Amino acid sequence: MWNFLVTTGSWPISGPDLPGFWPNSGPANGGEKTKAYVEMTKLTPADLAHFTGTAQWYRHGLNRRMLYTDGVQYLAEKGGAYWLLDKIACLQLEPKIGAEEFQVWRLHVMDDRSARLVCDDGNDNGTAIYSEDIDFTDFPLDQITSWVEGNVILLPSEH
Repeated sequence: MWNFLVTTGSWPISGPDLPGFWPNSGPANGGEKTKAYVEMTKLTPADLAHFTGTAQWYRHGLNRRMLYTDGVQYLAEKGGAYWLLDKIACLQLEPKIGAEEFQVWRLHVMDDRSARLVCDDGNDNGTAIYSEDIDFTDFPLDQITSWVEGNVILLPSEH
């Protein structure tokens, strides 16, 4: 049995309240696919490389000033990385970070599944604007780079 707790607003939701998260539910086991059910697929750097520009803009749900591209949406959906998108978008509200017109965000995943998230201004001076150690992630790639430019989160190939 899985042990987890999801917090929404000021009250927690646990197991039975979230159909689709239990191992024996979901479409593979005859269960109905719900919004809460997430199918993790193998994400590769090649999957992301074909995104050049965007056909649709997405508005971030928590920081409504932020938009993101098709490639970032694909990354969040297929890589289970909405948490990363939320982190980047919400940190734009920090004055030191939001003041930077251009930002380079790098997530490096270690062998023990810990990670380091670093943001810099894209110059080669090596000065980080923000960094955070993450105890655990199930992000499927060893590393990912995304950019923020003019309140838009995008993949470098989409520039």
